[in-house]
Amino acid sequence: MRRDRIIEAINQLREALIDSQIRDIIRTQRMSQASENGSTTQKLLMAYSVFSQHHINFKEEEKHIMTLFGLNHLINVNFWSNLLENSDSVSQKMLSDIEVGIYNVIYVMPKIKDLLVSQNEQSSSLLIKSEDGVERSVQKLQVFVAENQDSLTDTAIISNVIRAMEELYESFCYLHSNAYAALSIGDLDSGGVKSFDFYGTQGVIDDINTTLSDIWHRVKHVSEDAMRYQIELALVAADFTPRITDIQKNGAISEEEGQRIIRLVSRGIETLLQNGAYTQAMDNVQEDRASALLLQRQSTVLEIDSGPKNSLTSELKGAINEMLISSPQTGNNETVSQPKFTDFQVIEPAAE
Repeated sequence: MRRDRIIEAINQLREALIDSQIRDIIRTQRMSQASENGSTTQKLLMAYSVFSQHHINFKEEEKHIMTLFGLNHLINVNFWSNLLENSDSVSQKMLSDIEVGIYNVIYVMPKIKDLLVSQNEQSSSLLIKSEDGVERSVQKLQVFVAENQDSLTDTAIISNVIRAMEELYESFCYLHSNAYAALSIGDLDSGGVKSFDFYGTQGVIDDINTTLSDIWHRVKHVSEDAMRYQIELALVAADFTPRITDIQKNGAISEEEGQRIIRLVSRGIETLLQNGAYTQAMDNVQEDRASALLLQRQSTVLEIDSGPKNSLTSELKGAINEMLISSPQTGNNETVSQPKFTDFQVIEPAAE
């Protein structure tokens, strides 16, 4: 589990236990003392009802912590039924163990939780001093990499995600006239998925976050072969390309620079998706979650690429990609249709 999910899970489970007042109920039953503020039956039923409502919203992390502290009895109907009937199947030791588990979650785990929280995580924005001595506010954008539980990550994926974020950040800075701080990385975490906390100028980070979410929901079902072209169309619909065009008309950048920025952003977004990277906004509850779809694509890519790679093929593809980024545009404001390396059939040298 990632640290942020551990912290959130502890908070959710602790809130459920406090709201339901289960610890007081368990202690009363264990000590065989009648409640002075209402019937024991009513309190038992109310505690079970309140905790069950919280449990509906629990994720895997909350349920895992419940198991670690021996609290799974709290969602067992038979346990509550036997408790109401004062059945011998509910022993004093069982009640004592449950009470200790509840105590640890409510009083001990918050202290341990504080050890997991870094200074950067206490706020979504930070105030940093740049090289010129000026203090600037930076905003956090958390980027996740979809992968199987506890799997190892190819170093190429990490470098691709960081490079793509750098290209996006530098490109989006053209849309914001104010001085901006350099893109930096705060906390890294792993457990289920890996996460990177990128920090940059607030307006730029917010713009990237909104655009990534918008583009994702437009292209999430597009095939790999058509991905770059569809991203370019989506950038027009998301108002990124028109904003770059306006900057060109104002003379802030040349037409060639504008086209290069659009290509860099298209390539950056495509690189993120190809490497299974997504933001929380992309993964919010929708018909299809980014974490699930991108994990499926990653699995497919790994199966296709599992064979040995020829160095000549890699070099050719790399050279073609560089050509696409640096190629000139036509002079009549039309973008040259750019082929992708997937359009070329690289003929492997015959084995000797």
